[in-house]
Formats: sequence, C-alpha cells, structure tokens
Amino acid sequence: VYEASLHPESWPEALAALACWLEAPAAFLQVGLGGPATATVVASTGIEVTPLLAYRASDPLREPLVPAVCHHPDETVRDGDGIQPEELAASELGRLVLVPAGLTHVLGASLACDDAFFAAVWLARSEARPFTASECTALRDLLPHLQRAVAIQRRIAEAEQQAAATSAALNRIALGAIVVDSEARPLLVNRLAEHILDEHDGLTVTPIGLAAANPTATAALRKAV
Repeated sequence: VYEASLHPESWPEALAALACWLEAPAAFLQVGLGGPATATVVASTGIEVTPLLAYRASDPLREPLVPAVCHHPDETVRDGDGIQPEELAASELGRLVLVPAGLTHVLGASLACDDAFFAAVWLARSEARPFTASECTALRDLLPHLQRAVAIQRRIAEAEQQAAATSAALNRIALGAIVVDSEARPLLVNRLAEHILDEHDGLTVTPIGLAAANPTATAALRKAV
C-alpha cells in the first residue's frame, strides 16, 4: 500500500493483495478530492470496468457505502452491520456492479472523511460467504497502514496542485521569474525565464544552482538569495 501511495497507478495491485489476504474476489478504492460528495471509484480489482464507469455517475451520498463509513470512522462496516442488505442490493452499486458480478456481501472502512477529502476501501464477496467478525478485525488492524498510505498520497497530490497553481501564476507574469531554494537552485521557472536561460546571456543553471556571467557576479547573486 505504501508503494501505491507514491504511485497511484499501482493501487489495483495493492487491492488485489488485500483481497487475496481476506479471500475476497473483488475490492475497490473510493476517493473524493472534494469530500464525500465527490467520492468515486479510482481503482479496483476483480470488477469489470464498464459497470464501474456507470456507477461513477451516481450520487455517492445517496448510496449506502459512503455515509456508512463516514458515520463509523476508524471502524469497519459490513452489510447487515451498518449497511442494510436490502438497501445495498437496491442501490446503484448493487444493481450496476455487485449483483451482475455475483457479489452480495461487502466489508469496508473509511480511510479519510472530511469536507475536503474522502477515501474508503471495500471488499466484496458472493452470497455464500458473508464477512465474519474476525475478518472485520483483520481489516481494522490494517487500517492504520491504509490510512497512512492514503494520507501520503493526499499530501503529494496537494503539493502537486499547489506547484501547478504557482507555476500557472508565474507564467502570467510579464517578467522572467525564477523561484529558488536557499542554495540558489531553481524550484520553479516561468516560460519567459526559461527563454532567458536558453539564451545563455549572463545567467545559466548549473548542477549547483544559478550562475551569472563570472564568479564575482555569481557570488553576488547567491549572496542576494
């Protein structure tokens, strides 16, 4: 799961390992970058893509899963215990995803639930094998690791969004702009500054940071930084 936090495209493999550990044929991860109301399935294993795409168009707050885990933070939730089986079967998830795949029972938990971010993990099984109390405990024991992995992914995503916003703002400036660290190493460079640097006309980027036309000017530049 920690590998998935750094490389989100590997979440299906992490979910497959989790599903194998709990002997479930299917699992999926829900994430909402704008809180529970924006929750959608971002990764899965053992479930066809087409029904998941259809399910993504539904309102997550009208579905039983998201409200159930938000009302039970740091706890596991399963059908029959926090989720009514009849409600689950009649939901968009049940009609579009679970029932066509022969899946009836679910077990899940919230990994994050606030106004700005939501995440939950779910496992699913056929009618013949409901999830047991011991399996709920096993998933609960794993929650700290899953929550930490999602928190890492969230911080990385927020940092990337901030960097993108800063870069866009710099590109709107009608002057060359370079954001550097304390060692004069560039962190962000707007388009006009890139053009200036490409000219190699008195200012360049070296492996140890910005450099001016001569050592004296370089020393003065880095002192100013």
